[in-house]
Amino acid sequence: MNGYRGQQEFLQSHGYQLEYKAEKCGNVLSKLPYVYARLREGDPEAVSQGVTTCRRIIETFADTLYPPTEETAQLDERTLKLDASKHLNRINVYISQKISSKSRRDRLRHFLSDLYSRICTGVHSEVSPQEAQALLLSTYLFLGEVLNFDIEKNFEDGINQIS
Repeated sequence: MNGYRGQQEFLQSHGYQLEYKAEKCGNVLSKLPYVYARLREGDPEAVSQGVTTCRRIIETFADTLYPPTEETAQLDERTLKLDASKHLNRINVYISQKISSKSRRDRLRHFLSDLYSRICTGVHSEVSPQEAQALLLSTYLFLGEVLNFDIEKNFEDGINQIS
């Protein structure tokens, strides 16, 4: 396997299919091949631009899943703002609405927080091409897991109807 095609085959083998996700979240995933191409160049500016695009992908993903609003939401006894600057809050509220397992919600919340923090740090400091590729892959896997919530729900509903 080589390059992006190899990564795509790996991801598809884990149930993360680009076509379904592209339908679900617009042009967010169309940026992934460009990020990967930039990262393969290996020079520091290309890596920085690739990491910046990862951040934009997460922000666009938030805007697509849960558009900004002036409303607030309660999550784990905290009041969260959901305005345009609160991308992670909006993704976390979306996750809380889709997943009943608290441990899974917590895992995803922590993963997203750590990932986004590292991506934002990487935008302002040097990141190796290998770490940048790991950040891209982590971003993709996170998006895939969140987008698969509806598939899981449909599967669970089908099982419950059979029982």
